[in-house]
Amino acid sequence: MKKIYLIQGIIFQNGHVFGTAYKPGLGIASTIHDALIFSMCQGIVGPNPENEEVLFGTMQDKWGKSEITNFKISEGELTFIKQYKGRPIINYRFKKNGGNVWHGQYEGVDCGKGESKCILTEIDESFLNPGN
Repeated sequence: MKKIYLIQGIIFQNGHVFGTAYKPGLGIASTIHDALIFSMCQGIVGPNPENEEVLFGTMQDKWGKSEITNFKISEGELTFIKQYKGRPIINYRFKKNGGNVWHGQYEGVDCGKGESKCILTEIDESFLNPGN
C-alpha cells in the first residue's frame, strides 16, 4: 500500500509589530514591539510515480505554494526540504512529541531559524477519491 500523508502545522517566526501610540509630552509617536508571528500551513505528501520509495509533495501557507522533497519519516524523527518557486531551500527537522504531534525547527537563507509544530496523518489512497 502506498503511504500518503496529510500535514498540517504552524510556523513560528520572531518578528516586529509597528504602530503608533500617544506619548505624554511628545504626542503621537511610532512604536516597535517584538512579536512572535505565526502562520498555518497544510500539505500532502505521497510517493513519486517514478520511484515509489521516494516521498514528495506540496505545501501551502501565507507565503504561497511550495514543494516538499526529501521527506523522511522514522519512529521518532521527521525531516523534509521545503522550497518556494525560485527561492532557496528551507530545511525542517521534527521530533515526535506524543501522538501524531511533531515539534521541530526550520532553517533557511531567506527565513532564518524558527520553530514549527505539525500533525502528520497517514491516509489511505481511497481518501483522495471523491466518491468513496
